[in-house]
Amino acid sequence: NKMYVSLVKERLIKSYLMHLSEQDLEKISIVRKLSSLRGLFRFAFKEDLIKNNPTSQVKNPRTSKKLPEITSAENILKTFELADADSRNPLLIKVLFELLYGCSLRVSEVCNLKAGDVDLEKGLLRVLGKGSKTRIVPIGELSKKNLTEYINTFTVKNYTDTFVRSKSGKKLY
Repeated sequence: NKMYVSLVKERLIKSYLMHLSEQDLEKISIVRKLSSLRGLFRFAFKEDLIKNNPTSQVKNPRTSKKLPEITSAENILKTFELADADSRNPLLIKVLFELLYGCSLRVSEVCNLKAGDVDLEKGLLRVLGKGSKTRIVPIGELSKKNLTEYINTFTVKNYTDTFVRSKSGKKLY
C-alpha cells in the first residue's frame, strides 16, 4: 500500500539490519537484502510515493573479502608433466601456466600481451592491466627459460604482435 511505504524511516531500516545480524545471518546476505530495499525505495522515490529515501544514508555492513585459493607448486609441475605427455602444444600450456601462476597475470592480461611487452634480457614484462594501468612484472628463472623456448618457435614481425597465440598464429581469446 502506498501509505505504508511512506511510514518507513531510516531508523526502521537500521533496526531491521540489526535484527538480521542478531539472527546470525551472513553479512553478504544482509547486504543483498539491503540492496533489495534500496531498489524498492529508489523506485518509490522516483514514483513520488515518498519524499525522502530512507536507505540513502544507510551503509552496507563490512564484508570480509575472501582470498583466492592458490595451487601448490607440485600441482603446477604435474600439469607440466601432463602437458608433455598428452598435449599437441605442450610449450603453449607451459607458457600459459608460467604467465598465469609464475608471473601472477590475469587471463585478460595474458591474452593481450604483445611481443614488445616481453623483455627476456631484463627479465620483465610490461602488462596492461585493469583500468588501463601499466605495471612491470618480474619474470622468474623457470618462467624465463620456458618463455625463451616458446618465443623461439615463431618469428616476431612486429612489437605489436600477440605474444601468446595458437599454432596458426592467431590470438587465443
